[in-house]
Amino acid sequence: MRRSESQIQGTSDSCTLSKCSISQRGYNQDPYISCFVNKSPRRAPLINLGYFVRVRAIKDAVESFLEFIGGTSAQIISCGAGFDSNYFVLSGSKKLGPNLVYVEIDYPEVVQKKTDLINNSSTLNALVGTIVSPTSSSGIKGSNYKLIGCDMEKEDELLKCFIVYEIDFLVPTLFISECAITYMKVESSSKLIKWASKNFSNAAFATYEQITPTDGFGIIMINHFQKLNSPLQSIDKYPTLTSQKDRYLELGWSSCKTESIMDIYLQSVSKAEQIKMLSLEPFDEFEEWHSKCCHYSLSIATKGALVKWEPLCKIDEQIQSNPSFPCNWTIIKTDLRRFHHTSCQISRDEFLVIGGFGPHNNGGNARLPGICLVVIDSSQGASSLSQLPVEAPLGVTFSRVHHSCKVMANGKVIIFGGRTSPLNPLSDCLILSICRDDTSNIKCVRVEQLEFPSHVRPPPCWRFSSVIIRRASDEEALMVFGGRGSCSQTLGDLWLLNLKSFTWQKEEQFDGPVPRFGHSAAVWEGGEQVIVSGGLLENGCDYPLNEIWSWHYVSKKWRKFEFGDASSHVPLARYGHGSEVVTDGSGEDLLVMIGGVNGSSRQQPGIGIFNLHKLISVEYSLPLPTPEYPLMTFNHSCHISPDQNEVIILGGGGTCFSFGTSFNSHIIKINIKQLCKISQNLNSLPKEKS
Repeated sequence: MRRSESQIQGTSDSCTLSKCSISQRGYNQDPYISCFVNKSPRRAPLINLGYFVRVRAIKDAVESFLEFIGGTSAQIISCGAGFDSNYFVLSGSKKLGPNLVYVEIDYPEVVQKKTDLINNSSTLNALVGTIVSPTSSSGIKGSNYKLIGCDMEKEDELLKCFIVYEIDFLVPTLFISECAITYMKVESSSKLIKWASKNFSNAAFATYEQITPTDGFGIIMINHFQKLNSPLQSIDKYPTLTSQKDRYLELGWSSCKTESIMDIYLQSVSKAEQIKMLSLEPFDEFEEWHSKCCHYSLSIATKGALVKWEPLCKIDEQIQSNPSFPCNWTIIKTDLRRFHHTSCQISRDEFLVIGGFGPHNNGGNARLPGICLVVIDSSQGASSLSQLPVEAPLGVTFSRVHHSCKVMANGKVIIFGGRTSPLNPLSDCLILSICRDDTSNIKCVRVEQLEFPSHVRPPPCWRFSSVIIRRASDEEALMVFGGRGSCSQTLGDLWLLNLKSFTWQKEEQFDGPVPRFGHSAAVWEGGEQVIVSGGLLENGCDYPLNEIWSWHYVSKKWRKFEFGDASSHVPLARYGHGSEVVTDGSGEDLLVMIGGVNGSSRQQPGIGIFNLHKLISVEYSLPLPTPEYPLMTFNHSCHISPDQNEVIILGGGGTCFSFGTSFNSHIIKINIKQLCKISQNLNSLPKEKS
C-alpha cells in the first residue's frame, strides 16, 4: 500500500474515534460505531461539537433523500466510507426500506479490515441482511448492503466492481463524499464526479469538505493535513462556496447548491437542540468552533429525477459581506504568544499583558499566571517581552482568561472578572500599582485586592465588556455590561464601580440591548457615552449581532443606532473583536471595530469604521496572512495609539479544531489615516438630524 494511501486511511481512523467520542458523550445516538474501534477516547468539547455538526449535516441529507424517494428502489453510495457506521445506524433504526441498497467503497485494505470486523460482530452481522454471494476478501455483497474494495481513482476497475456487485445505474442514487474525494488528485476527483454524472441517470452527489484556505485558520488547516502526508488536493482550485458549486455544474450536473456548515447548522438545527448540545460539556471556544464551521461546506448536486430534491432550499447565506476596501498593516516580530488575555497601554510604547492562554514554561499550553511587559520600538520595527516581578496577597491569581484591565486616571490599573475554567467564573477586583526606579524602568507591580459585600457586586462573569467612563466633574467609574455567568447563563446587567469610593451600583435599564457576550465597548464624548457593538446572544445559538448601541452616563439611557441608507456598506456582524472611538481629520467621530469572528465563510471581519454622526460605515479587509505567519485577528487585545494614528493588535490565535493550537507571532500595526480616507469621502453626505 502506498504511503499516501496509508496516511489517508489514518484520517479515517481518527474520524472514527472522534465519532465514537460524540456518541459516548450524547451528541448523537450511534450504538454501532464502537464496534469499529478498539479504544474509546474522549475528545475535547471543541472537537466533539465539530464532529457533531459534520455527522448531523450528512444525517439530515441522507434522511431527506430517503423521504424524497419514499419506498421506491434507490441506492446510496458512500465514497471513501472508511469505518463509517451510517448504514448500521439507519438499518438499526428501521429507516432503510427493503428497496434501498447501501454501498460503501474504500481502498481494499480498509474494506478487508471492515469486513473482518463485521464478520466478527453478531450485532453488525445481523444488520447486513442476506448475503447473496459468499463474503470474499474484497468485501461484502448482500441484498441491501455492499462493501466494495476499490481505488476510486481507477475508473475502469470501479466500473467492473459496480457490475460485479450489481449496482443499478438507473434508480435514484445518492453519492456521498464525507471528507473523502478531497484527498484524491483534483483531476481524479473531477473525473469521478463527471463519471458519476455520466453513468447514473437519476443521481445526486453530496460532498462535505474543506473550503477557504487563505485566511489564518485556513492556513493552519492546510498545514495540518500536509503534516499528515494527506494534503487537501482540491481546495486550492475550489476554495469558495461559488467555485464548489460551479465545479459540479461544469462536470455534468444539472443543478447544485453549496452552503457553509455554519449556515446549515444554525438554520436547520432547532434552538432547543443547539442549547442541548452546548450543555453536554463545559464549552467556551466559540471563535474556534464557528471558524471551523465556516471552513467546511456541503455541496449537493443533482440530475435527472433528483433535480426536484432540494434539501438545502431553505438554507440561505445570512452574513452578507459587501465589497470591502483593502488596507495595509505592519507586522513586528514578538515573543508574545498568547490569546484570551487582556492588556492595557501604560505609556506610548509600553503595554501590560495579563493572563491569557499560551505556552507554559513547563511545556504544553496553559493559562498563564504572570504579568508581562511588551515594549514596541517602532523606529526599529522590533519589540521586547519581559516578565514583571509581582507583589500580591496570598491567593491572588492572574491565571485567567476573558477578564478586563483598564488604566485609571491616577495611572493605576484595575482588573476585573474573567474565568479559570468555564465552571469557575471570577468576580474579584484587583488594583495594580506600577513601581518604577530612578531610570523609569518598572521594578515591580504591587497588587491590592478589593473587598465588596457579596450582595452588592456583579456576579462572577467573563466575556463581558468594560470601559472607564467619566463625567465633567472628573467622577470616574468602571462600567461592566453583559457577559457569561455560566455556560448556560448570558447576562444583560449593567454595573458601575465608583473608582473613588470603590462601591458597586447596578443600573436600572429600559429599552436597552438584550443579554449578550463577546461584544465590545468603547468610550465616546470624553467618556460620558459608551458604544457597545456586536456580540453573541444567549447560549451562542445564533449568528453574531449586527448592532451598535450607546449608553449615556448622565441620562442613563440606551440608544440603538440605525444604519443609514446612504451607503451600501454596513458593519459586518461580529463578536470577539475590539473597538475604540477616534476623531478623523474633519472632526467626525468614528467607531473603529477591530477583527473578531462573523460566521461567514467568505470573509472574516477586518477593520470596520462606523461614522457615529452620519450612521454610515466602511469595512476594510486585512491583508492575507502568509503560510509562515498565519495571523488570526480574534482572541487578541487591541489599542489605539495616543495620537490616534495607529491600531495596535497584541496576541491572538486559537485552538484550531483538531488542527492544532496557533499563536500569533507578530504584533500588528495599522495606520488609521488610510482607514479614514474613504470615510472622509462619505462625509459629504448630510449629517444625521438630531
